[in-house]
Amino acid sequence: MRHFTNSLPTLIAVGIVYFVAGKLGLMLAFVHPSATAVWPPAGIALAAFLLLGYRVWPAIFFGAFLVNIVTAGSIATSIGIGTGNTLEGFVGAYLVNRFAGGLNAFDRARDIFRFALLAGLASTMVSATFGATSLALGGVADWANYGAIWLTWWLGDAAGDLIIAPLVMLWSTGSPLRWKRGQAIEAVVLLLCLFLAAQSVFGGWLPFEMKNYPLEFACIPFLVWAAFRFGPRESATAIFILSGLAIWGTLRGYGPFVRTTPNESLLLLQTFMGVIAVMITAMAAVLSERNRFDEERARFLGLEQTARAEAEAGRQRVVNVLESITEVFLALDQEWRITYLNRGGEKFLQKMRKTRGELIGKNVWDAFPDAKRSRLYLEFHRAIAEQVVIEFEEFYPPVNAWFEVRAYPSRDGLSVYFHDVTERKAQTAALKHQAMHDVLTGLPNRILLQDRLNHAIMAGRREGQSLTLAILDLDRFKEINDTLGHQAGDLILRQIGQRLQSMLRESDTVARLGGDEFAVLLPTVGLEGAALTAQKILDLLETPFSLEGVALDVGVSIGIALFPEHGEDGDTLMRHADTAMYRAKQAGHGYVVYASEDDKQSHRRLMLVSELRAAIEHEGLLLHYQPKIDLRTGRVTGVEALVRWQHPKNGLFLPSQFIPVAERSGLIKPLTLWVLKAALRQCHAWHQMGLDISIAVNLSSRALYDPELPEQIARSLAVYHVEPRLLELEIPERIAMADTVRVSAFLTRLGKEGVGLCIDDIGAGFSSLGHLKTLPVAEIKIGKSLIMDMITDEKNAVIVRSAIELGHHLGFRVVAKGVENRETRDRLAALGCDMALGYYISHPLPAVELTRWLTSRAGA
Repeated sequence: MRHFTNSLPTLIAVGIVYFVAGKLGLMLAFVHPSATAVWPPAGIALAAFLLLGYRVWPAIFFGAFLVNIVTAGSIATSIGIGTGNTLEGFVGAYLVNRFAGGLNAFDRARDIFRFALLAGLASTMVSATFGATSLALGGVADWANYGAIWLTWWLGDAAGDLIIAPLVMLWSTGSPLRWKRGQAIEAVVLLLCLFLAAQSVFGGWLPFEMKNYPLEFACIPFLVWAAFRFGPRESATAIFILSGLAIWGTLRGYGPFVRTTPNESLLLLQTFMGVIAVMITAMAAVLSERNRFDEERARFLGLEQTARAEAEAGRQRVVNVLESITEVFLALDQEWRITYLNRGGEKFLQKMRKTRGELIGKNVWDAFPDAKRSRLYLEFHRAIAEQVVIEFEEFYPPVNAWFEVRAYPSRDGLSVYFHDVTERKAQTAALKHQAMHDVLTGLPNRILLQDRLNHAIMAGRREGQSLTLAILDLDRFKEINDTLGHQAGDLILRQIGQRLQSMLRESDTVARLGGDEFAVLLPTVGLEGAALTAQKILDLLETPFSLEGVALDVGVSIGIALFPEHGEDGDTLMRHADTAMYRAKQAGHGYVVYASEDDKQSHRRLMLVSELRAAIEHEGLLLHYQPKIDLRTGRVTGVEALVRWQHPKNGLFLPSQFIPVAERSGLIKPLTLWVLKAALRQCHAWHQMGLDISIAVNLSSRALYDPELPEQIARSLAVYHVEPRLLELEIPERIAMADTVRVSAFLTRLGKEGVGLCIDDIGAGFSSLGHLKTLPVAEIKIGKSLIMDMITDEKNAVIVRSAIELGHHLGFRVVAKGVENRETRDRLAALGCDMALGYYISHPLPAVELTRWLTSRAGA
C-alpha cells in the first residue's frame, strides 16, 4: 500500500499525459471518431511501461478509458479499448525487455530492428484488434468498416511506438546535454535546415505540380546529419519534429502523400515516417557504437603507451626498492645463475669475503656450496619444478644466522628473499621460556608441568611404569609476607625452588604452580619411592632459611597421587594430589598419599564451588559500597565495590570465605566480570541521578594473566555507558611486585582505555614504592594494618608519613584505608594524605542505603 501511495503522483501524471495526447490524436480521426492514424499515446504507454515498470498499468487504462468515454460515450466500449491499449503497452514492454535489450534497446541496430518488429508491428495488433472489435460489438462502428478501422488503428499505434517511444526513452535515460558552443550552433543550423526542408516538401513552398515527385527524400539528409553529428537522442528528436511538420502540411493538402481522403494521406505518411524512424535510429546507433569503439580504442592505445612508460618507471622503482630494503634479494635464472643481488646482501657477503660483482652470472650452488647441503637446495628445486611459492626458515652456518626464506618461481627463474630472523628467534625462545616458566623462581610453571605430566603418563602407559605427582603447599608462609614483606617472601620462594631442584634427578620436574604452591613430578617412581622423596623434601625444608641474619622456619604439606592407581590422566592426578595435600594440611603432618575416602572430605569444597558457580550465573551475589572522601574538602570522590555472597542456607559470606575457592576453582574470572558489570551498572544509575562518583573494583592475580580482560572491560564500559575515568581498578601490592614486567604491560593496556589504576594495600612503605614508580598507576592505598595502629604505634605512624611523602614525591595520589576514628582522620589530613575510607566515614553499604547516605550528605 505504501509503495502504491508513493507512486500515486507518478500514475496521475502519466494518466494526464496519456489523456491529453489521446485527445490531440483523436482530432485527426477520419475513418471513425475513435480510430486515428496518429496515436502518440501508444508510444507514451510503451515508454512508461519500460521506464516505470508494469505498475503503471492503472494510469494507462484509465487514461485510455477517459479518452474514449468522452469520445464514443459507451462505457463497455471504453473498457474494451482501455484494456486493449493497456495490454498493447504491457505486451510490447515484455517483448522489448525479453528480446530487444529493454531500456538499452536503442544502443544497437539489432535491438532497434527487434524493437520495431515486436513493439511497433506485433504488440500494436493487440490494441487494434481489441479496439476495432469493441467498437463493432458496442454498435458504435459498422462491421463493414472493421478492416479500415483496424488498419488505421494499427498503423497509428505503430507510428506512435516507432516515433514517440524512442524519443521519450532516449531523453529519459540519457545523460544531461554537455554541448560545446560549436555543437550548439550546429544544432541550431541543423534544426533550421530541417524546418526549411520540411516546409519545402510539406508546407506548400514548391509548385503544386511537383507534389507527385519523391520530394520526401529531400528531408532525409538532414536526419542523416543528426545521426552522424549528434546521436540517437537528437536523431529521434529530429524525426519527431519532421513528423509533426509533415502531418500538419499533409492535412493542409501539401506534400507527396496527399491522397483522396485525409485518412489515406495520413496512413501513407505514417508508414513512410515509421520506416524512416527505424532506419535513422538504427543508423545513429551504429554510428554511436562505432564512436564508442573508436574512443575506447584511442583510450586503450593511450593506456598502452602510459603502461609502457609506467612499466619502465616501475622497473626502475622496483630496482630502487630492492636496493633500499634490508632483506637479501637474489634473482636466479633457469640455469641457477645469479642475475641480480641487491645491496642488502653485501653485509652477509662480507662475512664470507665475497662481493656482488664476482657473484653475478655465477652458479648459485658453486658460489654457496654449503647451501647445496641444506634445505635450500631441495626447496628451491621444488619451487621451480612445481611452480609454487616456498616459505620456510633455515639456519645458515657460514653467517651464523637464521633466515626466513621466501622463493617465488616464474618462467624466468626464481626470485628469493632472505629475511634475517635471528633476533626474532631469540626473542621467541625467550618468550616461550617465559610462558612456560615462573618469572620469580625460574621453575617450570603449571602449563609446562601439565605438558610434561601428559608425556610422562603416555610413556608410563607405553612401558607399564608408575609415576608420582606431589603437590606442595607451604605452611606459615603468610606470616613471613605479613611480617617481613613480600620481597622477603619472594626470596624464600626462590631458595625453596633451588633446594628442591638440588635434591631431584635430572628427569624429575619441579614446578611452581602459583603463590606458595609447588609441584614435583617423578617419572618411573612408585609408592615406595614417592614416600622416600616426600620425606627427603620434608627433611630438606626443615633446615631454617637465612634472611638478613634471621633464621626462618617454613613448613610444608605434601599431597601425593600415583599413576595409574589414582588416575590415568593429568587432570585427575592433579586433582587427587591437591585433595591429598588439603588432607595433609588438616591432619597437620608432612605428607599424605591420596585415598578414595579423601574425596568425601573434599565434597564440601566441591559443593561450595558448585554453589558459587550458580550464584555467579543466577545473580546470587551482591555488592556493598564503601565511600572514599577527600580529606581536604570532605567531598565523596568515589566508592570501593566489595562483593558479598548471600548464601541460601548459610547467610551472608564475606570475600575471605569464598574468594580463595574462586581462585582455586577457576571461577575467579567469571566472578571478576560479574563484579565489574554490576559495579558499572550501579555507576551508570548514580550518574543518571547526578552523582558523579567513581567506582573501584579489585582485580585478582589471575586477572593480570588474562589477555582478554582489557577488551572485556572496554566492552562493558560501552554497554553500560560509563566514562572510563569513573572506573578504577585496584591491584594488590604483593601481586604487582611479583611480576612487575607483566603487570606493567597489563596496566599499560588498561591505561590506554582511560581507566584509573591503583595499587592497593601498600604494606611496608619504602620497600616497594621505588618499584611502583615504573608502573603506569596514579594512586596508591596504604593498607589498614598500618593505618589502624598509627595513633598508638609511633613506628607505624613514621611508616605512614614516609609512605605519604614518598608517594607524593613519585606523583601518586595517596589513599588511607581503615580510618576508624576522628583522631586518625585528622592525623592523616595533617600529614597531607589525599583521601581516606573506613568505618569512621561509613561501613560498606548496599547500593540503596549508600544512595540515601550520599543524597543526605549532599543535602547537608
